[in-house]
Amino acid sequence: MHGAALDTLHSGSPDLTVTLAAGCHSLTLEVRDQGRWRDRSAPRCEATDMDAEFGRRLALVDAYAVHRSVRCDAGGTLVRAVVAR
Repeated sequence: MHGAALDTLHSGSPDLTVTLAAGCHSLTLEVRDQGRWRDRSAPRCEATDMDAEFGRRLALVDAYAVHRSVRCDAGGTLVRAVVAR
């Protein structure tokens, strides 16, 4: 779970919950941590490095998911992705 470890370090949260639910036509994955979502104040200056171990997770999720959402509340951040089966 090396990638998840990178995400929790990035968000500042030591706890991570992953939930996977299989439906008839889709798979739903939820990742929740107690960190806060940090919007980028300016576009990334360096070119995207597809071999990097960080910085492109939501782009990968968007490539496979039919729906993706990010919700922030007092408990932390929840990223939910639905993938068609």
